[in-house]
Amino acid sequence: MGDIRMQLIKAAEAKGDPAEVWEEAEEAEERGDRQLAIGLCRALVQVPEEEVLAKLEVAEMQTAEVDGRAGAMAALESLLSGWPRLDEVRNRLIRLKLVEGRNGPEDVAAAVEMANVAKEYAPFQVTAALARLVSGQPKEALELLEGNGGRNLKEAESGDPVVCAAVLAGGGRKEAAEKVRGTMGSRPLTSGEKALLVRWMPAGS
Repeated sequence: MGDIRMQLIKAAEAKGDPAEVWEEAEEAEERGDRQLAIGLCRALVQVPEEEVLAKLEVAEMQTAEVDGRAGAMAALESLLSGWPRLDEVRNRLIRLKLVEGRNGPEDVAAAVEMANVAKEYAPFQVTAALARLVSGQPKEALELLEGNGGRNLKEAESGDPVVCAAVLAGGGRKEAAEKVRGTMGSRPLTSGEKALLVRWMPAGS
């Protein structure tokens, strides 16, 4: 299987149409072959017009792997060093840091600031809710999560259920939090995700 992946990636690198490579990467991820999808996206990094999006996509896929969080954060930090105004990248990096307990006060401040500027953009609002939660402001966190006409909650449920469950639980929505937690099934969690759930959803609570 490894040889086949390498052949496909080399073929992608030789192609002249990035759209075809993006399509192949999407199909690979849908099949569950994340290694191939990451390899194809890395091939797109060599295309100047696709570099930023390809690097971001690689980081997103690495985030889905328990042992890929460190690599994802490194990739996002690398992106920010070259394009410091990429707020989408900054938001994703800050959320990872918050979940994994590697954030500083400046990360919390940045998350809140970005959410204030883009009040209708759900991904920023979810990160700000997490920032409020880890800063000891669970009620404010819940207000953010439940705001924006339900879009913030929907974004969190589908994109970051651990964050969603923790914020709901911290704000007193225990039943809703348990429902979200139940959707995670038996998927592996990082140490940061486990700690977040233990903190806000302790056993027997």
